[in-house]
Amino acid sequence: MEDKRQSPRKNKPLSVSFGFFGANEALVGLKNFSGFVEDISISGARIQIVDPYGFLHGKELTGKVIKFSMPFPHLDYTLVTTGTIQWVKGDNKSLNQTFSLGVQFCNLSSTDCQYLESYLSSNLGDHNLLWDLWNQEVKP
Repeated sequence: MEDKRQSPRKNKPLSVSFGFFGANEALVGLKNFSGFVEDISISGARIQIVDPYGFLHGKELTGKVIKFSMPFPHLDYTLVTTGTIQWVKGDNKSLNQTFSLGVQFCNLSSTDCQYLESYLSSNLGDHNLLWDLWNQEVKP
């Protein structure tokens, strides 16, 4: 299988939340979903999500646009942008459907690129994800 990625991916976990955006008429009203980044590059990411209520239908997600946020706690920055789902792999046989989404970033600003490159070149990773999960649990 040919690798069509524009940039090499790094295994640097982050938490992520997203919702459907724009021309995804049937999906726009759905709640936000959360998950984590499995690997990431300057051009895209592989995101794993769980859909406990079966709102999503795996293969139908390809080509959909999402608006998502990924906090970089140690850099005091949250990347908020849009992306297009390029591919979907998932287990829709269980009640809690788990999907991996290949997302290509759209319209990253130069500031977004600088923070993303800083994160990619840092030694942060699992530690960053644990810090972010801790912050989610501690919030009132």
